[in-house]
This record gives sequence, C-alpha cells and structure tokens, in this order.
Amino acid sequence: MLLPVLSKAREAANRTACLSNLRQLGNLMRMYGVQYKDCCPLGTSIGNPSGVAYNATNLLLSYQISRTAGSGSEADSDTKSASNPNGIRWQQFGLLFPARLLGPIELPGQSKAPNPMGKIFYCPSQTDSINAFNYPSNDWPPTNTGGVRAGYWCRPCDLGHLGQMMVWSQSTKPPTGIPPGGHSVLEPWDIGTAGSTLPSEQSGPFPRLADFAKFSHLKDKGIVSDLFWSYDRINDEHGHILPGDSRPPTGVLNVLYANGAAKSIPLSNIYNPSGGAPPSNTDLYLVANGGNVAKNDAMRRIWFAIDKQ
Repeated sequence: MLLPVLSKAREAANRTACLSNLRQLGNLMRMYGVQYKDCCPLGTSIGNPSGVAYNATNLLLSYQISRTAGSGSEADSDTKSASNPNGIRWQQFGLLFPARLLGPIELPGQSKAPNPMGKIFYCPSQTDSINAFNYPSNDWPPTNTGGVRAGYWCRPCDLGHLGQMMVWSQSTKPPTGIPPGGHSVLEPWDIGTAGSTLPSEQSGPFPRLADFAKFSHLKDKGIVSDLFWSYDRINDEHGHILPGDSRPPTGVLNVLYANGAAKSIPLSNIYNPSGGAPPSNTDLYLVANGGNVAKNDAMRRIWFAIDKQ
C-alpha cells in the first residue's frame, strides 16, 4: 500500500526539482543575454545546413549541448585536450559554457568530479541514459568526444517571428559550411520553412546566417521544455502516453518561458493542438513519427500551444 504513495511523493519531488532546474537555466540564459546584446541561445542541431531545407530534414536534435568535431571539422579551440584532440562544437544552450556562466570549461581527463552545475540540464525523472546526466552513453564533461545531450531541449522555431528557424551545423570546416553573410562555421543558420503548411513572416533566400532570438522579441514564449519528441521520453519524465491510444495523456510537461517563469502544463492541453481525430493526427505522435514536414510542423504547433498556457 505504501509503494504507490512513495512513488507519487518521489515524482512530486522530482517535478519540483525539474522546475527549479528550468528556472536556473532561465537565469543563466538571461545572463547570457545581458552579455551578448539580448541574445537567447536556442536552436537545433543538423548536419551541414548548406545542403538541407525545412522539408528535407527534421528539427529533433535541439537537446544537444555539444557535438563532436571530427578530423574534418572545426571546433571551439578551448575544448581541445589530450583526451579529445579534435575538440567539440557548442550548440544551442550549450553556449552557456563558452560564456563561462557555469564556471571553467571542464576537459576530459582533467576533471576529478563532474561539475554539479551540469545537472541543471537534466530532468531528475528522466531515466533514459542517452538524455541523463553523466551516463556511459552520455558521458560528462560536455567536451568529451562525441558531445553531450541534455535532458531538456530548446525551442528551434518561431523565435520571435513566425517561421524564424535556427540550426547549428554538426560538422563543417571553412570555407565550406559558412552561412551566407557569416564569418565562421560556428555560427547558426536559418533554413526557412519551405514546405510548411503554417504561416511564416520570413522570406528567402535560404539558407542564410540566422539572427539570434532576442529576449525582447520572445517575451512570454516558451523556450526550453521537457523532451516531447517521443512517447518513451514523455513517459520517462512527468507524463504518461501510449502509442495509438485515443485517450488524452496524463501528467505534465515542464516548460521554461522567456520571462523567467517555469510552469507545469497538463499534457492534455497540448495533446492535439492541430485538431483532427486522435491518435494518428496527434502532434505528440507526429513529432516522432511523421515525415519531415509533418514532424517540424507538429513541433511548431506544440510550441504555439505552449505559448498560450
């Protein structure tokens, strides 16, 4: 009889700790904005953006803190070490590290114990090792070969303007991979929304150098959340949802907003913001199981629904 009670108490504590993590991330991201002209470090990771477009890729890798830099790509020079001579490339909210907002950059082989500040990137309820803190399949520090995934993800789309995309290159090297108008392969790209069925204020030509999202434009939009890109990630956090189940999901999604607020949103509120009959037209299903445009549009619709909560 005590087990269900203990389980609920543990989840309540984890949900509170998760919201605390998001608020701390929000504070650090706003500190980043103070340092860098109101910029908010968001986006998602893809391969070389020069050869892709919105309708030819998906935007699921916005949980990356860092990505590997192979022998043919350019890395942040501060991340090179004896254990990882190629270094890594910072992505999205991983930019908090080179801004020194989480202390000195840890290098493989030099750190005696993982920087505990890194734990704010991880939901305490998330048990899947590829999105959990300091597991063998997601080894800390984030300068390790292969890069590191967070247990939350950033908003990659509609960053202050409808259709504003932001993608970070996974592995390119000058002169290839510098976005038109850019100066470095470490800069973000805007790939546009060609093929989307949703409105866009952005116009071509694409791809091009992306404008950083600005806190003054984001205002009260959602910017970071628990992972919702597959059923198993949702079920590993604060919710429960089954593939093919026509019933609304239970539990919540924790979300950080640009104004610093962190909220627990009932999953049933964002279950099917696009309308249509569940489960096949449910956006929480399409994010993982649709075609590229279906995935990306579903993600955009969910973020729109989050903005309204």
